[in-house]
Amino acid sequence: IFGIITIDPLLKSKSKNKGGDLNFDASSMKHLMIYARKENAIEILDENRNIILSLETEHFPIESVALDVASNSIISLVTRTERGSIDFHKLKIYCTENFNNDLNCSGQYKGFTKVLTKSSDKQECMESNVKSLMITFSNFKHGNVIAYHDPFLFPGEIHFMTNLGERVGIYSPKEFFPTMVTQGGSYIAFVSLSSVHILSTHKLKTVKMRNKAPCICQLDSLIPNNPKISSIAFDAIKVAVLYVGFENGSIYILRLKPNDPENENCCTLLNQFPLTKSYENNTISNIFSTNGYALASMNNTISVFNTTEVAKLRTVRFLSEKEFEERIESFSIGSGPSNVPVNKLPLMVGFESGTVKTFNVSLYYRPPEPIDFGYLRIFVICFTLIVI
Repeated sequence: IFGIITIDPLLKSKSKNKGGDLNFDASSMKHLMIYARKENAIEILDENRNIILSLETEHFPIESVALDVASNSIISLVTRTERGSIDFHKLKIYCTENFNNDLNCSGQYKGFTKVLTKSSDKQECMESNVKSLMITFSNFKHGNVIAYHDPFLFPGEIHFMTNLGERVGIYSPKEFFPTMVTQGGSYIAFVSLSSVHILSTHKLKTVKMRNKAPCICQLDSLIPNNPKISSIAFDAIKVAVLYVGFENGSIYILRLKPNDPENENCCTLLNQFPLTKSYENNTISNIFSTNGYALASMNNTISVFNTTEVAKLRTVRFLSEKEFEERIESFSIGSGPSNVPVNKLPLMVGFESGTVKTFNVSLYYRPPEPIDFGYLRIFVICFTLIVI
């Protein structure tokens, strides 16, 4: 499973309100699911499991995929194979409304650009538990950028490349061994041993970024007994909040201050997730955050937490958990803009046997109401008249 992304293909046709903001409508949001059907084929499906687009890659087998929504209908998809080939694909999603106001979508493949190719017969003979990492994002100066790590080709280094193969930055601090990556807002987090390195996607330069990071969070000084990190995720709304899962079955909530100039107090411990006893000494394999909620998986169980007040109350609230018959390999859940109300979201679960199942999850979310300054204006007017 490579994930679920949310687009709004009718955004351009929507009218603006008096304040100049677009009138969002959750009914026009499309949650697209991306997964690999076989070693060189990727399929994009909608919530009803209808195939919108299917593509076969020139290079295979596919090891990892990175996604970025460049606009509300253009998807950038990057594939990386075990032999070191990286291809940048451009996809276009078209949607039209029928008489029932339902959206019918189809996809068009716009071709690919070969970014980097490495012929490494020696690499195939090497065995390692550390796989390559890759994530793509949009940068205001360089357009679509790929953050790429290869433990064989670039050990201890994160390379930033455009879709044309131009290198725009390198991050390689001392004793850096990245094992996982996630993105939240304009930040990317890499896990290395017992630390989390937070990088800004807006501050890429053409020079090498040696030993420079907005925030390096040393968890061995914050978390008791120094357990091994197994999963990480930014909060979907409050990107300064980071959830970190460990192999001992615990999840901690961290608050980040990535722009701290001293880089010493950029990471503070807020609280711990209220997990059930079944999680004790079991690895937290996946954490996903969507608007107002966080989901975590362990063995054959997925738990749901309410994170609406995490920034204010410094804690989350346990809601429910679901057990499956098979062990969960990975899962992904849909999301959307924080100002759009949501009732249901698609959940895609991949099991150890290789089967993939999709579910509709009822996660009621309503964005906070804007502050009404009407009463404040009356108070100011009355106060001014009294003074006069």
